[in-house]
Amino acid sequence: MQGLYSRPDGLQLRLEASTFMKAPNPTGHVAGAGKKAAAVHKVERRRNLRCKIKQMIRVRPSSPQVDHFEEVRATTSVSRSGVYFSTTHPAYGLGMRLFVTVPYNDDPAGLFREYLAEVVRLDKLDEDHIGVGLKVLLDMGLTTGSLFS
Repeated sequence: MQGLYSRPDGLQLRLEASTFMKAPNPTGHVAGAGKKAAAVHKVERRRNLRCKIKQMIRVRPSSPQVDHFEEVRATTSVSRSGVYFSTTHPAYGLGMRLFVTVPYNDDPAGLFREYLAEVVRLDKLDEDHIGVGLKVLLDMGLTTGSLFS
């Protein structure tokens, strides 16, 4: 069995597999038998591809109505338009606006870029941790590494 698969972005994939391979299921994955089976992955909906890297970020609320907190966390993945990290802090909510400094370290003389971001995804990872997905809205410019900024 072989054929062409066209993705919405115009990229075409050529599929070649053994006759033992099952037809594609509704999720877009192809179930197969052994090494000859080819898999068609779900179409990526993100505008920018993400890199699964650990990078330190500083996160704090942008609204004065929200109780102030500040976290320094390592990211799970980063893209041009957002970041994803895990936390134990319960204050995050969908639509919440945050100041995010990325990358971040505690060098008081350092200059870092700060962004305004919005919480667009919350995942319960385990009993104590939640995953937080942020969409970058605006580049706020350079800031110092000082906690007094």
